[in-house]
Amino acid sequence: MEPVRNRTVALASTVALCLASFCTQAADIDKKGHFTGTHTWYAVGKAAEIEKNHWFWTGEFSGVFVNDAGSGFMHLASVACPGMNDIAADGTNFAHGYCTVTDGSGDAAYLAWKCKGRAGDQCVGDFHWTGGTGKYTGIKGNNKFIGHGIASTNSGYSFWTDANWELP
Repeated sequence: MEPVRNRTVALASTVALCLASFCTQAADIDKKGHFTGTHTWYAVGKAAEIEKNHWFWTGEFSGVFVNDAGSGFMHLASVACPGMNDIAADGTNFAHGYCTVTDGSGDAAYLAWKCKGRAGDQCVGDFHWTGGTGKYTGIKGNNKFIGHGIASTNSGYSFWTDANWELP
């Protein structure tokens, strides 16, 4: 019986430590701030040719956000972004969508994004926070980003260049 009791005590201690860590993380977020970082992503979707050389893509960009500070707001958060990209015959493109950014404690912030560019080049745009769960409930803020696809792959990255958040 003693090994079972020891495992139970160890499990209870681990759970208590995890809960204490979660509570500390939730309390540590500032009410507002500024940050920069990189969202690396992999795109999965489907493209359809609407007319000659005019393509419409729908899918999801999924990856990780790395805060330039190496810690802090949304560092190493999961980012899942359903979206679309309309690529005109002249090579201009307009993309937009939404993202769920989920931190290590499971709280999420939601954003809406849009950008314009040229196919095969960067897509310059902005995003704004639309809400969240847990410690991100009521989040607001307007932000800028520059998206880049990596040629001949489904991978890319977006620099979040001038980003901020504010909580109630």
